[in-house]
Amino acid sequence: MAKIKCAECSKPVDSPPAVLCPECEISLNDPQAKSTFKADNKERFELGIGMMKEYYAAIEMRLAATLTFYGIIIGWLLTSEGARTALNARGLLALVAGLALTIGFILYIWNILHWLGRWRYIRGHVILLNHMERRYYTRYEQIPPRTWLAYILPVGLMYVLILGLLIGIAKGWVPAKMS
Repeated sequence: MAKIKCAECSKPVDSPPAVLCPECEISLNDPQAKSTFKADNKERFELGIGMMKEYYAAIEMRLAATLTFYGIIIGWLLTSEGARTALNARGLLALVAGLALTIGFILYIWNILHWLGRWRYIRGHVILLNHMERRYYTRYEQIPPRTWLAYILPVGLMYVLILGLLIGIAKGWVPAKMS
């Protein structure tokens, strides 16, 4: 892949497929192009750190909200005789509930992986700014490679438990009336 120099920052950039310099985001097709962005590296750095903080808070919130929601579902399935009776009597209702749960879990996984990917992308740009030593923002420096497990495994275990309860109720293995 050929390397060309950016007209603004003189950094070597792979071209093609790059159209914009990843460092200063000006057009690589126009050698006379100048950056029209007014923010300096300090502002970019602070914005990047702020975005990483918000991404971290959002992903933690999603985990807590999903675990809470799944906990409510488990409690409802275990304590509601009417729900167990309806799910046992109408197999289609249990099937639809299981399908909705599965779709929700798949979307949760996709969302978590998307957010982690975006976090890594932002972190990469923050590092490229070379604004300060990495040791001063180590909390945001690196997400361990298997971090996704910490967000997906607890929800996945609860998903399996709920799905097992739904199947058990629909098949009559979990009685509608518990003493």
